[in-house]
Amino acid sequence: MKRMMIATWFFDSHTLIMSQVRVGKTIENILLYHVLFWIQIHGLSVGFMLETIGKHLGKVIGDFLKYDVKNNFVLWKTFMCIHVLVDV
Repeated sequence: MKRMMIATWFFDSHTLIMSQVRVGKTIENILLYHVLFWIQIHGLSVGFMLETIGKHLGKVIGDFLKYDVKNNFVLWKTFMCIHVLVDV
């Protein structure tokens, strides 16, 4: 099953889930059960800022998608950043 989310927005502290409507599909057939999130994980020591740790933490939160290497290996960053798909 392919899940495609366009954007995650927040309104009045609630998550607003949107998806693209394709030609020929009815709105009733669009499933809005998953949301993409970039997650910041704070409080990790430098030795735990590894992709394997990020994958494990991502799987605990939802479906792990991506580890942000650019963010996590800069010396002054104090958090890990991962992309996950969360079942809402």
